Amino acid sequence: MTIQGIRCDRPLEFLAAGDVERIHQATLDVLATVGVRFEYEPALGTLHAGGCWVDFDSRVARFPAEVVEQTIANCPARFAFRGRTAEFNVDFSPQTVLYASGVGFALIDRVTGQRRSATAADMAEMVSLLDTLDSIDLIFDPLPYLADQPQLLNWEYKIAQYVKYARKAGLAPSPLGKIDPKWQILICEAAGRELLGDVTASSPLAYAPNAARFIMLMAEKDFPLAVYGGATPGVSAPATLAGSLVTQNAEVLAGIVLAQLTRPGSRVLYGSYLLPMDMRIAAVVSGGIENSLLYSATAQIARRYNLPSLLVHPATDSKIPDAQAGYEKGIQWAMLTLSGLSCLGGAGQLENSTLMSYVQLMIDDEIIGMVKRLMRGIAVNDEMLALDQIRNVGFFPRQYLATAFTREWWKREQYLPKISDRHPHDAWQKRAATDVVARAQARLDELMRRVELHPLPETMCRDIDQVLEEAEKHEAG
Repeated sequence: MTIQGIRCDRPLEFLAAGDVERIHQATLDVLATVGVRFEYEPALGTLHAGGCWVDFDSRVARFPAEVVEQTIANCPARFAFRGRTAEFNVDFSPQTVLYASGVGFALIDRVTGQRRSATAADMAEMVSLLDTLDSIDLIFDPLPYLADQPQLLNWEYKIAQYVKYARKAGLAPSPLGKIDPKWQILICEAAGRELLGDVTASSPLAYAPNAARFIMLMAEKDFPLAVYGGATPGVSAPATLAGSLVTQNAEVLAGIVLAQLTRPGSRVLYGSYLLPMDMRIAAVVSGGIENSLLYSATAQIARRYNLPSLLVHPATDSKIPDAQAGYEKGIQWAMLTLSGLSCLGGAGQLENSTLMSYVQLMIDDEIIGMVKRLMRGIAVNDEMLALDQIRNVGFFPRQYLATAFTREWWKREQYLPKISDRHPHDAWQKRAATDVVARAQARLDELMRRVELHPLPETMCRDIDQVLEEAEKHEAG
């Protein structure tokens, strides 16, 4: 059994077909005339051998159009990604939408409501909760920093804790700094798991040494990889949205070309970290309407190359689960699903993808459920038209409430919310007059009483710990 995602056969598109082609041609121009800098010698050698023009002194590779077109054509449009067991496998394609958790370097404590650093125990609890939510298809990188784990290899200890406890398929970004990315792969191999890698260009138009090495390692190991552009309009890309899309496209395609030249047929996703900046306060924006426009266009451009797409969004600039978080994320959940983004990873995250909230996770779970119902649309067939019901009931004052047809279909046709309140005012007051945050907290408390940890067998956990010990000795030396 594989999780297929929600079909999106008629995606919302803001770019005309001719506009997508102009962005593509502009991207080919940038790649051929400006190029992309790779701060990793083996990457330059692979690109040179594949037909790119490489200046090894400046570490800049320029890409002939035919090399780009031919290598992108090697990418599979659809591919599977394994969870711990078959029921958690997922299927990526440009025609379906999957949903995933968000990211937070800090955590809002689910009991005290206070902001704090996360721990290894929090990671085990968080992924176990995510495993139980039907709305969540994958687990991204929910808690990237664990304060109680060794600092040098914190990234690796975090991945180890994820694979020990999570059953759903998951993503892990390329490591920060100079730590060898091979340790992430060895940890996943010890757990018998695949790793969905996540690598971001150093915008504008560059890849750091570890990022380029990570691309090549993932391709060599035949692990799937999301390649992101990292442009910020007006900062690391032109201030115009179209110019930023060209910059992002050049960065993403350059990374994908490297992956395909390393191993033709590598599984890749087209990713985006495009974040506008509010120049009034010098802060990047994750909840703006321009984010939705840029990500919708990203999905459309990815479909131009027949590639699945991925975002660590929807996101919000709000610091707490409030109305701002609701409208910013709600717009994005709906608009980006309608736009056909292949995977949206933002459930639970706040404050520009730096803070995880259990309560926000419950609210996002509700929104995703509503959006999934939206995507089911309205079925029109002989049974759904219900002509026999209309004929049998006829005229007022007769009604449909007591019919077997109503009893069968009303729950199947409607999404029944878990935390939204629909009671009249008096009934709402009698039920303690709670707001959505309080109801989300109540649902969270109920779920956590039932959540169970599902660690890997002890032998696998020991193998993972052995990899961490080897990594510590190697990196510390």
